[in-house]
Amino acid sequence: MARKLVEFNDVAAAAQKLKDAGKRPTVIAIRDLLGKGSFTTISTYLKQWSEEHSLDEEPVEVVLPESVMSDAELFLRKIYTVAKTSADEQLEREREQLRQRELEYQEDMQQAVDMANDATERAELLEEQLESLTNKKTELDAALGKAENSLSLKSAELERSQADVDKLEKRLVELEGKLEAKAADLARAQDRLELAESENRSLSQKLATTEGELALQKGKSIEQTEKLRAAQEQSTSLKEQLENAQAKLAQSQDSLATAKAHGESAERECQRLSGEVEKLEAKLSSAEAEARSLVQDKGMIAGQLQEKDQQAKSLEQRLNDALTKISGLEQERIKAGGGEKKKEEN
Repeated sequence: MARKLVEFNDVAAAAQKLKDAGKRPTVIAIRDLLGKGSFTTISTYLKQWSEEHSLDEEPVEVVLPESVMSDAELFLRKIYTVAKTSADEQLEREREQLRQRELEYQEDMQQAVDMANDATERAELLEEQLESLTNKKTELDAALGKAENSLSLKSAELERSQADVDKLEKRLVELEGKLEAKAADLARAQDRLELAESENRSLSQKLATTEGELALQKGKSIEQTEKLRAAQEQSTSLKEQLENAQAKLAQSQDSLATAKAHGESAERECQRLSGEVEKLEAKLSSAEAEARSLVQDKGMIAGQLQEKDQQAKSLEQRLNDALTKISGLEQERIKAGGGEKKKEEN
């Protein structure tokens, strides 16, 4: 969760408010008062504010009543001033020692704060421990002997943080192994994709060849159909001519008895008509044979066309399967590439 930003003025106002209330400005107290901000930021601003607003008190000038301004009292005043100066120096030395210890503790606390900000997964736990350390600092102001316990707590936290680092390193090794496996899967998927694309190109070429052959066979079929129709029309015409010739022959045979009177000319006419009938019958037989041959050719071409259609449908199905396989491989490659990119970002 992202922390709310605080400014120097916010920290300074909170520190002054705590000081006016008779409380000591600490990182935890200011954080509780503001309700936002990171411990690192508050600690930096508090240190800056402390440097600008020293807690040291100005020396108080000793003013004695005018009623005691005698030589003896002046002597006592000098003695009092010397004693007070000595006490102030002693107090200043003790304050300097306390400030030095406070600086050392602030450095330790700053290190703990940095560790808390660096370990995002343990942010809430480290904040609680940081609050505990800050409470220890308040106790340290009253009794410096508890510093060893605070140091022990920080050492334990350091060991836990080191254990977390070791876990993260192990996790990193596992993720790297998974990444290598994903890279190998991606390479295999790429090989399968290239093989599928090659097969797709081959199937496309076969499909184009089959479609060309199919178009050629369809052209032949149309040509054979036209020939068959022409042969059927010719056969119909020959049948009509044959029927006419047979009718004439019948008429000639019926009138043969009467035609004998005309002599040889009628007989020759009859023979001529018989010859024409035989020729027409021969042409009809030839036309029927050619028609049967055309029908057989048409059936054969129709079978070939059906077979070519089935081959074309089979090739189209294989092509669609290859395209589906290529699409699946592309999705696998995209997923594998996305996982690798996410790992690199992490």
